[in-house]
Amino acid sequence: MESLLKLAQEHYVELAVTTRLESEAKHEETLVAYRELIESGTVQVIGATFRLNHSRLGGPDTLVDEGEWKRIARAVFPNRNPEIMFRPKGNLPPSSLDIDHLYGHLRAERDYFVTRDKKIIRAKIRLASLGIKVCTPEQMVKAAKP
Repeated sequence: MESLLKLAQEHYVELAVTTRLESEAKHEETLVAYRELIESGTVQVIGATFRLNHSRLGGPDTLVDEGEWKRIARAVFPNRNPEIMFRPKGNLPPSSLDIDHLYGHLRAERDYFVTRDKKIIRAKIRLASLGIKVCTPEQMVKAAKP
């Protein structure tokens, strides 16, 4: 990931994260580092699925096309009910947050979704059929190196 951030600082790649990333930060030091990357312009913030208790009014999150969100959910989690994932009772499970990230990148028309998440990587062919190209940080670094 450090190599990818360096390429972004040198303007070889343009990195973006969804608004959902901040709500997932578990450690204060991670949150501080994340905010520094945004403030320095190394990383852009794009919207995700608008959700109460996770989104800010007036922020970049968007109302979701439920059908499209559920198609992404089926691609990554073919054995789960997308309706339960979309409208969970209680806190959002990590699986719903994953789909929010993917949905945000699709809506923002990003070129690649870069991740180490094995579930998402395993679904890369199904996601490609929906217009989401997935790669690992290492693959992106290799492709973007000058």
